[in-house]
Amino acid sequence: MSTAHSACVAWAEQQIRKAEPTTSIVTSLVKRRAWSTVWKLDTTEGRFYLKEAAPGFDVEAPLLTELCRWRPAAVVQVSAVDAARGWILTHDAGRMLHDAMFDDFDSGRTQLRSILLAYTEIQVASLHDDAPPLAAMLEDRSPAAVPHSFSMIIENEALLRAGGATADELGQRSCWIRSVEHMCADAEALHLPAAFEHGDLHTSNIMIAMDGTPRIADWGDACWAIPFHSLVICLDDVVGRHKIARDDPWLARLTADYFKVWRHCGYDIDFGRALAIVRGLGPVCEVLQWSRGIDRMPVEDRAVMAGHVVKSLRALSRSMQVCGRAI
Repeated sequence: MSTAHSACVAWAEQQIRKAEPTTSIVTSLVKRRAWSTVWKLDTTEGRFYLKEAAPGFDVEAPLLTELCRWRPAAVVQVSAVDAARGWILTHDAGRMLHDAMFDDFDSGRTQLRSILLAYTEIQVASLHDDAPPLAAMLEDRSPAAVPHSFSMIIENEALLRAGGATADELGQRSCWIRSVEHMCADAEALHLPAAFEHGDLHTSNIMIAMDGTPRIADWGDACWAIPFHSLVICLDDVVGRHKIARDDPWLARLTADYFKVWRHCGYDIDFGRALAIVRGLGPVCEVLQWSRGIDRMPVEDRAVMAGHVVKSLRALSRSMQVCGRAI
C-alpha cells in the first residue's frame, strides 16, 4: 500500500473510531483502478466503504456532500468526507440493483423506475434559482463547450499515441472534430438547457438498502451537460445485461415517464430526436471523461486512461460510419 493510500485508510479508521472507539476494523482492498481505489472496512458495528478518487474525479466528495444535504433520499449517505483530498467514507448502502434485478426482475424494475424518476426531478430542480450551485462545481459539457474541449484532447498527439492510436486514426482527427461540431450544433438546436448529469447511471451504481429503498452511488463522473445521457446509459445497461429488446414495452413506458417530467416543465420537444443526438454524443462524452485529470496521474494510470480515450474514439468512428458521416 502506497503512503497516500495508507493515509486514506488511516483517516477512515480514525473517522470510524470517533463514533466507536473500541471497535475492531478489518480493512481489505475491493478494487484499484486508475480513476479510484475502494476499500471495505468490516467493523463490529457494521461495514463501511472507503473511496479515494484520482485527480479529475475527486469532485465526487464535495458533490456528494452537497447532494446529501439537498436530496438525501436519492443518494447514498456519507459517514465522513475529506473534500480536499477526494476521500469518501460511507456505510454499507446495500446490494447493487444489478444483482437485485437478476434475483427478482419485476421488483427490480419497479425500483429502477422509482430512482430514475427521482433522478430526473433532481436534474430539473438543478435548473431552478434555489438549487445549489452545481454547475460551478462540475465540468461544462454543454453543446457549446464540448467542441473546444474535445478538440484540445484530439490535438494532443502524444496522448493519443500513448493510448495506442494508429497513424490512420491520427489522420482522422479533423473528421472527428467536424463530426462533433455538427452533433453539438444539432444538440443546441433542440433548445434544451444543460443540466446536472450523473454521467454513469447504470444498475451497478444504484444501491438497494435492506428496506428496499434505492439510492444512487458513484458520482465521480458527474458533469453539467445536455440531459438524457444518463437515460441512454441506463437503458443500454438494462438491454445489455438482461437481454431485453430495445422496443420492449416496459422500456418504452420507462422512457415516456422520464420525458413526461421534462414535458411538465415546459420542454415539449422531439424527444426521439433528442435521444438519438445524445446517443451519438455518447463516445464524445466518454473521451472527455477518460481524459479528466490525466496529466496529474501516475504514468501507468495515464496509459490506462489514454487507452480508454482511444477506445472511445474508435466507437465514435463506428457511430460516424453508421450515421453516414465519412471519416
